[in-house]
Amino acid sequence: MVYKEKISITKHMKTQKLSFLIIFLTFYGASYGQDVEGIPKEACQNKYGKDSIETVKQLSLFNQYFQQKKYANAYPYWQYLFEHAPCVKKRITYNGSVVIKAKMVALKKTSSEAYKARLAGLVDTILLAHQYRIAFFGREGYVKGKWANDLAKLRPSERKKALGLFKESIELEGEKTNYNVPTWYMQAATKEYKKENISIEDLIKIFETVSIINEKNLAKKGKYLAKWEKSSANVDALMKPHFTPEKIELIFRSKIDTSENNLKLIKKVATYMESAKGEETDFYLELSEKIVQAEPSADGFLSLAKAKEARDLQQEAKKYYLMALDLIDSTVEKSNVYYKLAKYEAQSKNYSKSRKYCYEALKLNESMGKAYLLIGDLYVGSRSLYASDKLGGSGVYIAAVSKYMQAKKASPDLSVKVNEKIGRYMAYYPCKKDAFFNGINNGDSFPLGGWIGETVIVSTKDCN
Repeated sequence: MVYKEKISITKHMKTQKLSFLIIFLTFYGASYGQDVEGIPKEACQNKYGKDSIETVKQLSLFNQYFQQKKYANAYPYWQYLFEHAPCVKKRITYNGSVVIKAKMVALKKTSSEAYKARLAGLVDTILLAHQYRIAFFGREGYVKGKWANDLAKLRPSERKKALGLFKESIELEGEKTNYNVPTWYMQAATKEYKKENISIEDLIKIFETVSIINEKNLAKKGKYLAKWEKSSANVDALMKPHFTPEKIELIFRSKIDTSENNLKLIKKVATYMESAKGEETDFYLELSEKIVQAEPSADGFLSLAKAKEARDLQQEAKKYYLMALDLIDSTVEKSNVYYKLAKYEAQSKNYSKSRKYCYEALKLNESMGKAYLLIGDLYVGSRSLYASDKLGGSGVYIAAVSKYMQAKKASPDLSVKVNEKIGRYMAYYPCKKDAFFNGINNGDSFPLGGWIGETVIVSTKDCN
């Protein structure tokens, strides 16, 4: 394929002579889709070209505008040099993209028709400049990254070819890849995925490839650390919208199942699931369990306990809360875990164990009124166990109200709830005449045996 820029250039040349570029393209058929090995390096044997005087003149004018960063003004002189003496200075091929893009912007501002007419040819020349640079000055892997980015952005219809160039660039450069390439590569890949030109598997593979490059360079903590941090953040942000928990499990399930000891992979997939808001899935739960088994931590156990709670798996949740206790440093957090355990035991009617956990929580946090509230509820819940005593079980209500009073004192914000309970259960206090019939008077001490094991001060009520 012959570059369209050949046509565009010939239309705008001040002279009708065939330029070096036209002859070059005609004989070698250079195109951005072909290997750069077709470009003859001997083209630079005479770096000043056939007319050295004119080349020096054009180079001086080019340098004048280029150094002032007036790239659009530098374009005509750059064009001459690119056609007749592309090796006179490295900046001719190195900065071809910069100069031509500036020319494109200037054209667009002055004449949309001229811009449209010349756009394809100018883009072709940008892409050719990258090939010249590789052929004449090497650094193939580095230049292919820039070449790929220009191809992807300036010619979207050939973005998939750009992905191939990015892949070659990274294969050649490895961890020496330029810090811009991971972002550029992911930008092109996500756009191709949206167009359904590549699969989610392809996209994740590219994501993993550039993530490895980012990780290696972040680990070096070199002078470009900030740029690599930005690269990593960009890549994650570009990938995030395309991750779903279902897709992640589909891609990584088999790898996880066959890599039981690959903790790094498991953590990475767990991070993917978190970014996709997949914490509620069974797959994420499995990953979390594998992580805490390998690296026990309070946070890990607490996360698992909550996940089990969300699934109504109370026994498993209780197990992880217990495992977290020994690793928790915060007394407040620890008291909350004890309270959680107390509630689980209460649901199982393990009254004594539940009360024990409540008191453990209160040792760490005296203002935890809800622990006293729960103890009072435990007493009320066990009333049937005391139905045969001299107060007919009503002594448990006296004990419960005592705990509710303590709850209100510890946590005044519980007053409304506590007062409702106090009013309800004081209605079940023993009748004065019934207590008297059993030899008990108001104000007497009365022992509650069994699991409660407390002595209450009897408070009676008048009954008709």
